[in-house]
Amino acid sequence: DDEVLRSKITFHGLNAIVADGEEKCPSALWFLARTSKGQQLLKDDDDLLGKINADGLNTVMEEGNHKGKSALWFLASSKVGRKLIIDDNNLRGKITADGLNSVIAEGEEKGRSALCCLAYFPEGRQLLIDDAVLRSKITAQGLNAVLAEGEHKGLSALFCLVNSPEGQQLLNSDADLRGKITAKGLNAFVAEGENKGISALLLLANSYEGRQLLIEYEDLR
Repeated sequence: DDEVLRSKITFHGLNAIVADGEEKCPSALWFLARTSKGQQLLKDDDDLLGKINADGLNTVMEEGNHKGKSALWFLASSKVGRKLIIDDNNLRGKITADGLNSVIAEGEEKGRSALCCLAYFPEGRQLLIDDAVLRSKITAQGLNAVLAEGEHKGLSALFCLVNSPEGQQLLNSDADLRGKITAKGLNAFVAEGENKGISALLLLANSYEGRQLLIEYEDLR
């Protein structure tokens, strides 16, 4: 039956990135992670989920329509995938700084990272608040990268964090994360959507917690 067939999947077979000349062919995991049915399969099969390794999860595609996307990116951008990441500490431990912060360089998703996908949704932000190890993997690039296209143009992971009281409290309590804020991320204005014309700085200036941050931490000013 299907379960017997899946039991024959090996670690290498699931995660291997095959080089074809100068290009890399996506892994079986990458193809599973990019579809809702594949994500549901990973959710329903603990043995298969346990075979995921760091390379398979974090490696980004270097060419093609999905250039810059990894299995992690696909998981972070979907509800089922985020729940997998949230519920499985072992899977979360395989996330690397490169995989979390890698920013798509071109196309409709330009500027978006797995980090940005997590920070955009309430459950993803809560995960970043609760998991100090995962949070320590955030880089300045991932935190401040701004979406260059689409309905959320101008949005960043930083903006998503400061757009909630919990996110502002996190920046207040985590000096390391706060130190990764750049002028670009702080001052970038959202160009489209419901937050059009708003920046992370404006959000901070418009809340008590945010104003306290600006008053207490000179490096933000």
